[in-house]
Amino acid sequence: MKRTSLVDYDDSSDDSNEHPCDQGPSIQKEQTSSKRRRLAAPSASLVPAAPVDDPSKHQGRTRSTPHSEGQFAAYVYLTVIIHPGTPLCSLITQALNKCVESSVRQLFWIPSNELVSSPVAEPTASIELHVSLTRPIFLRAHQRVELKKSVESAAMVCPSFSVSFAQIEQLSNDEGTRHFLTLEVGSGHKQMCALTNALAPTLLSFRQKEFYADPKFHASFAWTLATSSAVTSSPTKQAACFPVEGLNAEFGTLLTTHQYEMEYVTVRIGKEISRFRLAGQL
Repeated sequence: MKRTSLVDYDDSSDDSNEHPCDQGPSIQKEQTSSKRRRLAAPSASLVPAAPVDDPSKHQGRTRSTPHSEGQFAAYVYLTVIIHPGTPLCSLITQALNKCVESSVRQLFWIPSNELVSSPVAEPTASIELHVSLTRPIFLRAHQRVELKKSVESAAMVCPSFSVSFAQIEQLSNDEGTRHFLTLEVGSGHKQMCALTNALAPTLLSFRQKEFYADPKFHASFAWTLATSSAVTSSPTKQAACFPVEGLNAEFGTLLTTHQYEMEYVTVRIGKEISRFRLAGQL
């Protein structure tokens, strides 16, 4: 008996009861189906352009984490409100001007994120300084609610507390690309550790890094770009960009004499900001 080869059959026949063997092979149909037209590629105007990292548009800053579609940058922090005319407002203004006089290159004032090249006047409106409780976090859409719930839960069990600053210090980011002029937290350190520890399980479940093992809680008020030589060196060997020793000698005593009440824990996810009252706040 002669053996015939198997072929594909068109399953769109009008007669659903017809047996496949009754149709017989069709070489012409095979050739036609093998030359089916491919769909045209979508127009370039319909494809969103991938963001381009351009440091010239961001004061020379570069992304530490590449952009990913559907990903939200987030972080958790405490807020220190500085009112005009207060000792701390005067202190940080004078400290900034001392840095200008010391020729700190490319000095940026954090509250306004503006380049400072000449002495500045004391602010006439209240400004906010942030004390970070997490590293930068990168979330997917479904993780946003869970992070906010975690922050709310941590705030509910943490009694309100006061913060004072111990000294002025220079710190650098993890990549060593920027140096910050900061106010290092003195009292209140223990309560901040309790908050970061409460957030750690959620961060680890998101495969994010928890906060530093030996944290230096601080509020940054100015920054500058690291030089190319400083970027390639060890992050623990920072170049001395700010006149920290002189600033502490002049302002250290005044800095340690004032306390600031912490009322909220704040989480920022993308452009959305949520605040949660600490326990004990009415």
